[in-house]
Amino acid sequence: MKPIRRRLLVALIATGLIVAAVATVGLYGFSRGPAISKSSQSPATGAASADPSTSAPTLPPLPHTDDPLAYSDAVARALFVWDTLSGFTPDDYQSIVSEDADPAGIETSGLVNDLAVYLPTTTQWQQLRLYKTAERLTITRSYIPAAWANEVASAEPSTIRPGTTAVTIEAVRHRSGSWYGSPATTADAVSFTVFVACQPTFPRCHILRLSGLNTPLK
Repeated sequence: MKPIRRRLLVALIATGLIVAAVATVGLYGFSRGPAISKSSQSPATGAASADPSTSAPTLPPLPHTDDPLAYSDAVARALFVWDTLSGFTPDDYQSIVSEDADPAGIETSGLVNDLAVYLPTTTQWQQLRLYKTAERLTITRSYIPAAWANEVASAEPSTIRPGTTAVTIEAVRHRSGSWYGSPATTADAVSFTVFVACQPTFPRCHILRLSGLNTPLK
């Protein structure tokens, strides 16, 4: 099995990572203070249980499905639905996605680099926790972009693994918390592309790579 066609991925992802590296502070809202909420929000799915007699809580894994759209939506929620008071860390949320990476190992190291810009750092997480920050996601659209369809149509035989698909997600990221003792909220549009491989290469979908945040394929 061969990796996703490099000409497309390298240009897209490298550009996205450069932009993300320069704008990390802006991405997480620190230029205007931690994101906060005007109304109480429910904790992210998988919040830690208060009952000490139960087993250690875990976050739900990505679904086992051969539907690239449903799978990519689940990837988006895994990255953008979290709660700093849940008892989990950024690495815990990131591992939901990284543990479902390309079983062939071809794209795994690249995916780990991609994920670095999608979640707060440990230091940022600690700061956000002071403001009881939680995040949720409203997906407005998920689709296979024309740029990917055109790429597949023009690709040389065997350069793209069968069942490889790009899904672009358009969504609104909502942050809630407490700002100087008062609840408040922020909402920001986000978009990105999830590259997945499904049947017949694998029995079900697995994530390969992510575009840079807000630099999706159209």
